[in-house]
Amino acid sequence: MKKYLSLVLFIVISCNSQWLAAHADHGFINAGQAKSIALSMTKKLSIKDLGYSVGKLDSSWKKIKSSDLTVLPSDSGKHQVRVNNAETQQAIIVSISANGDVLSVKPQQEK
Repeated sequence: MKKYLSLVLFIVISCNSQWLAAHADHGFINAGQAKSIALSMTKKLSIKDLGYSVGKLDSSWKKIKSSDLTVLPSDSGKHQVRVNNAETQQAIIVSISANGDVLSVKPQQEK
């Protein structure tokens, strides 16, 4: 009985550790994925305030298309995506970590 219990415990632990190893690292996102995340976040922010500095965006942001997004050069390991709203002549910057988490959403600073 002791051997049987040890074998069952070994199998359970082995299966769980393989699953964790297979799902532990999903890798880094590319520029296309960053644009997709930024587009999705922009549309969500046109529905409700999610706690970012831009607050809730007006309904014109729901009309944003992928062509309205630009991935900005960055050497900090994160993606910066500029989202342009042609209707309001405004832009926001969505900062996304290398693994796809949205770090911040801020209005683009005027120059």
